[in-house]
Amino acid sequence: MRVLRSVFLLCILMLGCFSSLYYFMSTSTSQQPDRPSHHSYFPSSSSSLNIRKSHSSDDEVTSRSFLNSNNTMDKDYVLSQGEDEDIAASVRSCKELGKRIRKKEFKTADELLETLPPSVMRNENCVEEVRSTNSDLGWNLYDEHLCRHRFLFVSGMHHSGTSVTNYILQTLELISGHRGTGSGQDEGVGLQKEYPPAIKFGGACNFVHHHEIYLNATHKAATPEARRCIMAQWSKYWNLSRPVLLEKSPPTLIQIDYRAYLFPHVSANIIVVRHPLYMCFVKKNLVDLEKAWVSDNGIRMLTRAIEGWLKAHEFVRSAILHPNRKTALIQYESYFKLPDAVDHLLELPTIFFPEIIEPYNRKQLKSGMLPRQLEYRSGKDGGNRDKPKIDPKYLTTWMQTWTNNIKTHEKLYKSRILPVLRKYESRVNQFG
Repeated sequence: MRVLRSVFLLCILMLGCFSSLYYFMSTSTSQQPDRPSHHSYFPSSSSSLNIRKSHSSDDEVTSRSFLNSNNTMDKDYVLSQGEDEDIAASVRSCKELGKRIRKKEFKTADELLETLPPSVMRNENCVEEVRSTNSDLGWNLYDEHLCRHRFLFVSGMHHSGTSVTNYILQTLELISGHRGTGSGQDEGVGLQKEYPPAIKFGGACNFVHHHEIYLNATHKAATPEARRCIMAQWSKYWNLSRPVLLEKSPPTLIQIDYRAYLFPHVSANIIVVRHPLYMCFVKKNLVDLEKAWVSDNGIRMLTRAIEGWLKAHEFVRSAILHPNRKTALIQYESYFKLPDAVDHLLELPTIFFPEIIEPYNRKQLKSGMLPRQLEYRSGKDGGNRDKPKIDPKYLTTWMQTWTNNIKTHEKLYKSRILPVLRKYESRVNQFG
């Protein structure tokens, strides 16, 4: 088995030297003969791929499908007798979503057939694996869609920058992501009921300490029925005429094996990594050292935060070394300070899935759309606000606050905090 791997390292001072972006990419040419060989590198801004970006919403282009070179979608899939009823019946057992979720109906057989990608996109390894586990369910259009689409999963610890990364990627017209769903930060975990959310295990930063949320291919939630229900639920909020379907949920970083079971041979992961002190400690407004850490409870919180961060990322490090995993790790603070960071991020889908380029007419990737902008979620009503660019100063403001507090409370820092940091420094430094 031939394994292709690339590692990109850009340094940032974080209890040592952290890398800006690690890019691990591996494929097996023997397992995936339909995938052309390629180099796993980030094209420059003058890349021949030249995938341009748009700011259009899914609702604006729902009726426009991605076309093949003949400007027509392949209509090679024929519904078997009774398959429309089977499709409807197969989703009746799916658990109902929460009341806050924007209500949408499951796709009908006609809607699924109309948005089915070209047959050249069909991954036969995916078909073989899904069929092998679907012996009692049979095969229907949801399964066909799953093996003809490509899936991109964005994850990372809470507050690490996953939402920003998610909405940047959604500005590519070849991608459809979840938006305006009613789920917190449009996270896919809130748009299904087949596996538990992080909030069930204490929420941000705490969930990593519970083994029950470390899902894999042998977990009780790894069933053909769960796969079909998750695909059906998420499809309600995707534009299935687009070749790459995007989903973002923080806990996915410790569920990579589970996602590989659900979407075999057709998925990739982007994991956003942020400084361990920011996400689980500074984010909670505990930047005043004198108030936060004068007590033993403050030190326990600091220790638990760092241990949780390490547990999650050490798990990720082992999971992504699987020979059939496609994963990009982005160091948030340093990566997004780079002037061409967004452009490189938007190249990732075509690097992960080079096979999506040729089946679709490149001219269809963008025509007359508005310039790309960066979207954030905000407000309890789930509304959007636009921000034209990422402010590099915002990314590291907390670091300056941290430094100022250390200078003000140097004695307290050296006696109580520094020993904790030194205890974990060598393990953290293994990531950069």
